[in-house]
Amino acid sequence: MTTRTRIGHAILAILGGAATSFFVGPLTLNTWIGLGWRRPVQDWMIAHGAGSFAGHFGLLYTQIPDYTTAFIGGGIIGVVAWKRWWQLSLVYSGTMFAFPYLSMTLEGSISFFLNIKASAVVTALLINSAMIPLGLAGACLTSRRRRKRHVRRELQLCIKCGYDLIGNESGICPECGRQIEQPGYKTDERVDATP
Repeated sequence: MTTRTRIGHAILAILGGAATSFFVGPLTLNTWIGLGWRRPVQDWMIAHGAGSFAGHFGLLYTQIPDYTTAFIGGGIIGVVAWKRWWQLSLVYSGTMFAFPYLSMTLEGSISFFLNIKASAVVTALLINSAMIPLGLAGACLTSRRRRKRHVRRELQLCIKCGYDLIGNESGICPECGRQIEQPGYKTDERVDATP
């Protein structure tokens, strides 16, 4: 893979993270808050003397659509670019995290953060940054699955159960009954499974 290709992939990951942050947040936030599931939990926390935690929960609740999108986006990257899943998913989810703060800085509204307590800013940053490991987790899960399928296919094993299919001409795995994608394995030599 050339340097130009790597840079192109990184740019696509940045644009994807920025576009997701720009569109998903405004489109889903009001709908998500409108469901009203947050209020009973916050009221319960306040009633039991956990007012500060109730505030943190409220912020965490508003980030669930972003968390979900980061995880799904990372999963897509894990399938599409499975050999470099962690780099591109990190760029994607990191852009999702940084884009709102960058846009606020460009709009001049970053002063809002300068007028509140430093502890509140740190808490907000920590809660928002959770989308980064979630994006990595999504990419890890899907890339691991694709790599497993790749290795089994190259070693002429059943993709589903791992049964040895060398010499199988029926087109069906005798272990699990799955249709074989490439029937007619007749060689006794394994190929290199390194992607």
